[in-house]
Formats: sequence, C-alpha cells, structure tokens
Amino acid sequence: MFRNSRRIFSSWRFCSVPYVLIGGGTASYYAALTIRARDPEAKVLIISEENESPYNRQLLSKEVWWYGNENTPKSLSYISPASGKRRDLPYESDGFYPKLEDFSSEIDATTSSEYSHGGIALLKNSKAVKVDSEKHWVELMDGKKISFKKCLLATGSRLKDLDVLDKSDSRKAELKKSISKFTNVDDYRNLDAVIKSKMNSRIGIVGGGFLGSELAYSLNRRYGQDQKKRMGLV
Repeated sequence: MFRNSRRIFSSWRFCSVPYVLIGGGTASYYAALTIRARDPEAKVLIISEENESPYNRQLLSKEVWWYGNENTPKSLSYISPASGKRRDLPYESDGFYPKLEDFSSEIDATTSSEYSHGGIALLKNSKAVKVDSEKHWVELMDGKKISFKKCLLATGSRLKDLDVLDKSDSRKAELKKSISKFTNVDDYRNLDAVIKSKMNSRIGIVGGGFLGSELAYSLNRRYGQDQKKRMGLV
C-alpha cells in the first residue's frame, strides 16, 4: 500500500497522530494491537525503515529454508508441512494498514469517516531522526514532523559491526564485499541469491548463538547433499 509513499506523502509537512511507534518489528506490531485492544478508537502509526510490513523475523533462520521454495524470497511465504496451509512471514497483508492521510485532515481535508474509529497506519521506508519528548513530535528523515500524545521506541537491537578487515589492503577490501549481516528480509534474499547464483559456494557463519546455529543447520539441511556447497559455523 505504501510502495508509492514518496508520492503520497510528498505534499504535507506536519500532521498529528495520537500514538506513534518507531520501529517496524514485532514489538511495534503487538504494541499497536494492544493499544487498539485497550482503546478501540485509537489511531496508531508505525514508522518503519523497511519496505515490508511487520513480519516474524524468527522464520528467517529456519522455516523459509526448510519449507520454502523458489518463490519464497518474493512471496515471503511457505507451506507448513504440519497443516498443509500457506504461512506468511508478514503478520498482516498491506490492506490491513490504512493510509496515513485517512487519519488526518491536516494531510487530506476531504478524508472520509471510514477510519473515524481509528486503525493502525504504516509508514514504510521512513526513518525517525529526532524525537522531542517535551513538545511531543517526531521528525522524519525528509524533514516532515508528526506530533503525538504518546510515543514508543521499538527499534530493536543492532548487530555489532566487526571491522576487522583493513580497507587499505586491496585483497581484504575485495573480501569485505562478500561479507554481510543477517538481520532482515533483505539479508535473507541476498543470501538466497548468492547461494543460487554460484555453482561453488562456501559460506561461513560467524556467531554460535541461537541465530547463527539455527541458520547454519538450516542451510546444511537444505544444501548439505550438494557437494559443491559448503557451510561452516565459527
């Protein structure tokens, strides 16, 4: 719904939404549902840096590799072997989220009463760069401001960037191009594309925690029979 968000929101500079949730992950999604459960007419806005609606990240290290097919990176869905039914990574379809202008006459003076009883809007591909807790507004990366009554910061954790390769060394600089993180849907799609595009693939996973261990096992389970592809866990 918000793929053309630059065009939709290009004309306004300021609007107000009672509840603003910064971060497009699981925490924001369930926080929005909880707010609506306690305040059925609440208008909630989720601000997300990603181009996807909130989804279950836990499925990226196991289910998409175990049960996914060639279309999974695009559809973000797979068939559950237990039920035989399709399961989607996103919690809701894009149609679940109304447009931000449906919430605010400041954006669209002709806004209908369809969402007069509230809802959960989603602003994709956008980043909050400043929050003024005293004046109750958040500024987006394009300079737009949104006022709020209550704001939740749910941006999640960030992987530690281990800059162990000397960029001055041309060989190491080239190697750095083959190193990526694994935190979101884009990383999953990138890893899937790399494995499929290379006849001989050697993939090393750094980090023996839950995510690294499960991802290593999942990749080995899917590609372990292919003698030209090797997976390793460090």
